[in-house]
Amino acid sequence: MIHKILGAAAVLALFAAFLAWNIQSTTMQPPSVIQASSAVKQGTFAASFNGTRPDGAFRLQGDQLVVDSRLLDFFDYYLAALGERSLEDIRRQIENELDHSLPPAAAAQAKKMLNQYIAYRAALVAVDKDQRANGDMLQALKQRLHAVRRIREQFFLPDQVKALFGNQQLDEEQALARLEIQQDANLSAEEKSNRLAQLDATLTPEQRSMRQHPVQHALVEQEVQAARKNGAGDSQIHQLRTQKLGAEAADRLAAVDKDEAQWGARMDAYLAARKALVANANLSANEREAAVQRLRSQYFSDAEQLRLGAYEADETSSR
Repeated sequence: MIHKILGAAAVLALFAAFLAWNIQSTTMQPPSVIQASSAVKQGTFAASFNGTRPDGAFRLQGDQLVVDSRLLDFFDYYLAALGERSLEDIRRQIENELDHSLPPAAAAQAKKMLNQYIAYRAALVAVDKDQRANGDMLQALKQRLHAVRRIREQFFLPDQVKALFGNQQLDEEQALARLEIQQDANLSAEEKSNRLAQLDATLTPEQRSMRQHPVQHALVEQEVQAARKNGAGDSQIHQLRTQKLGAEAADRLAAVDKDEAQWGARMDAYLAARKALVANANLSANEREAAVQRLRSQYFSDAEQLRLGAYEADETSSR
């Protein structure tokens, strides 16, 4: 069943949740920085935005946009409302904010980047779905990093990849190297400590602290998977996470577990109903496709339907 292979989702999501960087300008005139505007009333757009303001900032060189990771922070702020609002509603909201905050030329650049980023995020769905079926967490993480890099190169130019994801990719490599050391059964505790110290020697104290968190989360989630296999219930899992990560992180991860379980249950029901429709010989090709689309709309929002391709392809190939 789909929901039974989703356990590694939190590991992969947490591993990928590194802090972004601020690219340094290479132009003669220092770029100006415009904070994301708070002029749009967030409570009128999504209830979860009450009391918040957009993340990120825009950097300008004259009337041209300087691309960096803070632009993605801004996009991600609004895209977090998927489920509350449709993808098209969110796109319009972002574009309105860009028009409000930026000169026309820069706004046009940012809108183009938004389209690329939405397509990129949709492509990542299939990658994460495939990786969840891989029982070897370390190998799954390696494969995911390689796949994500290929997708970044597919949707962004080389200079854009460097500007948007440059230090994030370095962070990912660093965290993976740390995880490999931690999981190497051939190394003694002293050898692991020495190798980790060698990695840390190249980092500032602040960088060292930031990079420790994803590795810690990944190791704890590996313990969680082992505990679940041994029959641990939700309360025991929450206690384990609380001991290792703190109560706030444990609560967030419990919410992730709940969301995954609900998604898996809906997906199982949808795929079963879709299979019956596809097998119905009384329907023409056009009727079948229309019926399947109605079924998609019954079970999933517009934004969620972007995630269906990989699941439907997997269900079709398994028949």
